[in-house]
Amino acid sequence: MQNRLTKKNISKTLFLIALEVELPAKKFPQLDIEYTGVGKINAAYQTMKSIATCKPDIVINFGSAGAIRSDISGLVQVSRVIQRDMDLVGLGFELGETPFEGEEDSFLLEDCTLFDKTPAREQVLCSTGDNFVTETPRLTSDIVDMELFANAKVCSREGVPLYSWKFISDNADDTSMKDWEQNVARGINEFRKSVLYQFL
Repeated sequence: MQNRLTKKNISKTLFLIALEVELPAKKFPQLDIEYTGVGKINAAYQTMKSIATCKPDIVINFGSAGAIRSDISGLVQVSRVIQRDMDLVGLGFELGETPFEGEEDSFLLEDCTLFDKTPAREQVLCSTGDNFVTETPRLTSDIVDMELFANAKVCSREGVPLYSWKFISDNADDTSMKDWEQNVARGINEFRKSVLYQFL
C-alpha cells in the first residue's frame, strides 16, 4: 500500500496492543490505547469494536513477536501479514489459504517509514496464529505473532490504514517464554524513542 495520509491531516490515531504489559496506558496517558487480548478472535472483536467507537484516521499496532530468521532483532516494521494456522490442505487448499476469500489470505500494511525516525529499519513478513511458537512453523515467514492478521483483516474491511511495529522478544524456540518476559520493557523503550515520541 502507498501512504494515503500525511502527518498533517491525521487527527485521530488508535493504538491497538495485545496486552497492557506491552504498552501500559498509565505511562502514556496522551495516547488512545485499546487492548485486544491474546489470539485472533479476541483481536478481531476488539479491533472492530475500537474502530466503531474511536473512528480513527489510522491504527498503529505494536507488540512483541518471535523471530524465525536468526538475523532479525530489535524493532522491526511489518510490511505484510499472513495466517499460518489456516490449514485446509486436506481439502486441496494451500497452507494459509482461507477458502473462497480471494486475496485476503495476505495483507499488505502501510509504509511505516512515515512515522519511523529510522527509515532503513528492517521490513518483515509476519505470520499470525493461535499458538505460542516454540519451533519453526510450516508456513514460512520472518516473524510470528498471535493477533496481527486479525487486526489487518478488520482494518482492511473497514478502510482504516494499519501500521505495525514488532519488537523481537524471542527466537521462537524452547526458551521463548523466558526471553519474552525479559525483553518486553526493552521493546517499549525502543518504540517510544523511534515512533511514539511524535504522538506524546
